[in-house]
Amino acid sequence: MNTEETIEARQQRLASIPRAIRCDRTVPCSHCRTSGIACQNSCDKPESRPRSDRIKHLESHVSRLEKRLRSLEARFANSHTAGEPQTTSPRLERSTSELEVRASPSAGENQLFEGGSSFSFQSFQASKAVEMTAESNDPRDESNIKESLDHLQSLLRESPSRYHHSFGNSALQSMPAVKLLPVALVIGILQRFKTRRPLFLSSYAVSDLAFVERLCQNVYFPMTSVTVGQLTSMHGILYFLLKEYMALKDPLCEEFDFKAHLAQCDRNLISGLETYDILAVPCFENVLALVMGAIKAQEEAKPFLYCTLISSAATHCQTLGYHREITYQEPRAESSDNIRRLFWTVYAFDKNISLLLGRASRIQDFDIDTGYPEASSDPTLRPWDESFILGIKLASLQGQIYTALYSATGLKKSLSERSADISRLSSLLEQWRIELEEINSSGVNNPQVFHLSRGNWDIMFYSTLTALFRASPGPGGAVQINSQCFHAARLSLQSHLRCLPQYQETRLLSDIDYVNFILLFSSFTPFIVTFLHAIGAHNPEDVKLLEDVLSTLQNARVASKAAERLFQICSAFVRLAKELSRPRSSPLGFYNQRNDCLRLMDTPGQSILRPGVFQPTQGQDPTDGLGPSDVFDILDDWVSGQPISMDFFDVNPEVNMFQ
Repeated sequence: MNTEETIEARQQRLASIPRAIRCDRTVPCSHCRTSGIACQNSCDKPESRPRSDRIKHLESHVSRLEKRLRSLEARFANSHTAGEPQTTSPRLERSTSELEVRASPSAGENQLFEGGSSFSFQSFQASKAVEMTAESNDPRDESNIKESLDHLQSLLRESPSRYHHSFGNSALQSMPAVKLLPVALVIGILQRFKTRRPLFLSSYAVSDLAFVERLCQNVYFPMTSVTVGQLTSMHGILYFLLKEYMALKDPLCEEFDFKAHLAQCDRNLISGLETYDILAVPCFENVLALVMGAIKAQEEAKPFLYCTLISSAATHCQTLGYHREITYQEPRAESSDNIRRLFWTVYAFDKNISLLLGRASRIQDFDIDTGYPEASSDPTLRPWDESFILGIKLASLQGQIYTALYSATGLKKSLSERSADISRLSSLLEQWRIELEEINSSGVNNPQVFHLSRGNWDIMFYSTLTALFRASPGPGGAVQINSQCFHAARLSLQSHLRCLPQYQETRLLSDIDYVNFILLFSSFTPFIVTFLHAIGAHNPEDVKLLEDVLSTLQNARVASKAAERLFQICSAFVRLAKELSRPRSSPLGFYNQRNDCLRLMDTPGQSILRPGVFQPTQGQDPTDGLGPSDVFDILDDWVSGQPISMDFFDVNPEVNMFQ
């Protein structure tokens, strides 16, 4: 018989059950300690409250800080009155004395490249073969073998350091202290990227805006020590960006003294380029710094310095393996696209100066298997990228022209071989021209400048075509200039006469920059070919064309010693063309009017011009210090297959750097 539980019995039963203990929010909490169980931290639980409110709060806080910073920067900029020396804010201007600058990249940042015939490469391949064999053998021996192989491979993958690029008793000096641009100015430049992409960063060597931002951040807000290459390449990029903003009269020019800051960038760039490490230590930033220096040398019309810097950059690229596709399959600190662009820029510069100076290029086509940079899918950038790729192809053709027709080996080829090379290369050049005209420029970034640049391509194309046809052999190996060469030369000079007024009208490029960047770094061959046709065919139209070209150089002759020298040479040729184009027996040899072909005298030890040809001008003083003997030297070197002596343009090629 069941009896009902009494109240006292029920209270005793419930009292024997452990009571729940309130959590005191410690770790472990009081409840878990009493129960003897593992405590779960309440902080590990996902928040039930959404984070969107907190994110919005942080974003608004950052926005307020940015507004305050801009306000302080504006107050600082407006606090300087015109004519007063600007005081330096310790937060807005810094010197490299405050930076820890190291000469070389850290270990592991770059890998030195060695080809298949090198001892290191073959040793590495052998170690991989041994590793594969060991994996198929007794697993008990695998650990010892793997340890030895890992050690061997680590030795073979040694990274570059200053040790590899300087002597043991080196007395290298660190980079002298340089003054950085104000932070506010650099921030202003970077902010301009959001509203308008700079022309200088539209393609070619650098087109990655994020890379430029990272480079500036690494210098101005460094987490580690800054390299000389980073410091130098940054100032090189900023130099050309400042020049662009000045040319376009950007509103930023009214907030800062751009001329002073441009001069400071100039000094900083040169200071870095003149350090040993930039020329000797291979790394991405050093290659970029050398490319910036080469463009600066081009701006100052110094082809010999340009050649020196590009040769060093090419050596760095080969040492780093930028010319081989296998390099881009390995993880790199810098993106593969940035490396490709930089390499192909160096390649194009190297091939162009090769034909211009008549020297073998540093980078040979047979040793390259890396692909071209990929053209952007963005319609505003794609035409620029396609133009860059065509620039690489034109440079390749220029290199082939030198190798096949103007090198020591090329000059020894038979007439049939030279004729075949000229026919093949002329077809490739015409195909290149078709591809250039097929570029769809609708929607391109900076359309006015893009269309103006087509004139630059015309000058380069026709001057290259003239240099190609100039090498055409005559019967019996005689020096001959055919109608194709004359036609290409005229088109080259006419392209110049169309191009320069367009730049003058838009004021996007000064006469000085036009001469230094475009004319002096194009072949001088079209002018000489037209001169020879003028006096060989007694053609007054050619004389008029030469006079028109000379008149365009008048304003720019003060740009540099090279520009002045170019004007002097052209003036001497024009003066002689006027005198010698009058109807008389040809002073050059034999001109075939029906075929429009000029066969020059090629007697060893004698000039191509007949003796006494300059007698009518003996009573005249040579204009600008150039007389008949100078013209003799130019023409004789040219006819012998050599390029125009650059001593006539780079007046003192032995000067140090940019002095």
